[in-house]
Amino acid sequence: MKSNIKHLYRRCFLFSVSIIVGLFAAYVICKQIVEVNYCIDVNNMMEVSKVMIGVWSTLLGFIITAESILVAFDGGTITGDFKKTGHYMTVIFQYTQTCIKLLSYIVTFICIIIIKKFLIVEMFIFIFCTVMTFIDVLISFIILILMLKMVNR
Repeated sequence: MKSNIKHLYRRCFLFSVSIIVGLFAAYVICKQIVEVNYCIDVNNMMEVSKVMIGVWSTLLGFIITAESILVAFDGGTITGDFKKTGHYMTVIFQYTQTCIKLLSYIVTFICIIIIKKFLIVEMFIFIFCTVMTFIDVLISFIILILMLKMVNR
């Protein structure tokens, strides 16, 4: 039971760390934008949003593929080692929650592009989503490195 609680805390940490860092970074940057009275170019940010939708879509595809491969090789040694230690569900959780977040970013910015409005609130959401993407992908990359280390044992 103690192991299950430890993994639950780990999953809560993995879920919340990107949200907390994203909120903090977006708040600090948007506060600076307001203080210097920076004018947000709507057309430029629409183009940046379109590029980010492409980046998020690509990342979504790669992470879904990685998760599918992990699930498909259910009987493999890596998967077996992860299941023994209890980390398998944490890895699946991390990849799944990253996919859900990426999909929500895509939908959010499709809506922003449709309404053609990009003010400080949308800038906050943009910075928040971008930082969260970076943190989630970094965590997924670290998990991949740990998986590769297990293979080389």
